[in-house]
Amino acid sequence: MFRSPLASTACMTAAARARESRRTDALFVDPWANLLAGDVGWELQRRFETASGAHQENPYIAVRTRWADDHLRTAARRHPDPQVVLLAAGMDCRAIRLDWPAGTVVYEVDQPELLRHKEAALTGAGAQPNCERRVVAADLNSGWAGPLVSAGVRWDLPVIWVVEGLLMYFDAGSAQTLLAELTALSVAGSELVADFVSPGFLRQPWLRPGLDLLESWGTPWQFAVEEPADLLRRLGWRPTVHEPGDLDIGGRPWPYPPAPRGVSGQPRLLLTTALRS
Repeated sequence: MFRSPLASTACMTAAARARESRRTDALFVDPWANLLAGDVGWELQRRFETASGAHQENPYIAVRTRWADDHLRTAARRHPDPQVVLLAAGMDCRAIRLDWPAGTVVYEVDQPELLRHKEAALTGAGAQPNCERRVVAADLNSGWAGPLVSAGVRWDLPVIWVVEGLLMYFDAGSAQTLLAELTALSVAGSELVADFVSPGFLRQPWLRPGLDLLESWGTPWQFAVEEPADLLRRLGWRPTVHEPGDLDIGGRPWPYPPAPRGVSGQPRLLLTTALRS
C-alpha cells in the first residue's frame, strides 16, 4: 500500500484504535480509525499478534491513546491559542475527535504519501476538525522544522509536542537528535508528550517473534532508554514518567504485574510528559 514500511505500521496502530472503539467500555472512540486502518492495518495487526503469541488484546495502544488524550485536553487549556505538533502523526485523528479550545492549531507532520492517503480518506468521509488542522509533509530525519514554519508555527510561543509511538523505531543517535532539535525550538512553557520503552522490554523472550517480524518488515524497534527522565532533564525539560500500571485510565486495571522499581533491565513502558524550563 505504501512505499514506506513505517506508513503501513500507522495503519496497524489505527486498527488497534478501531478495535478499542468497538468495546462497550472503550477508553476513547475514534470513528475514523477503521477507515484509516484499511485491510492492510488489520492484516498487519493479525500477523503481529499471531507472531507474538497474543492470547488477549494488547492494551497498551488503548491506554497510551487515552493517557495522551487526557493530557492534551488539559495542556491545551493552559495556553492561549495552543500550538500542538504531532510528529509522525500517522493515522491520528485527535484534531477531529477531541474538543479543542478556541484558537487551537494542530499540525500533523508525516511523510507525503501517508498524508495524501489520509487526506483523501478523511475528505471522502466528510470528517471535520474541531480546531485549525494543518498537515505538514516532512521527513523527520532531515529538515522538518522549515516546513512547520511555512505552515505557520511560531517558535516564539510555546509548543505542545506529541511524539507517540515513534522513538522506538529510531536508532539511538536519530532519536536523541530529534529530541534535541525539538528542544532547541521550544521556548519556556512548551510541553512534551512522549512514550519510551526500556532496554529490558526489548529483551523479553515473548516479544522476540513480534520484534523479528517488525524487523522483517523494515521497521525494527531500536531505541530504548532506562530512564527517560534523566535524558530529558539533561536537555532542559522537567519530566514526569508513569508506567501504565501506575495510572487509573478509565477505571480499567492494567492486566500485567508491575516491574520492580529501581532495578535496571526490567521491561517497562514509559509514558512521559515534560515541561520546558
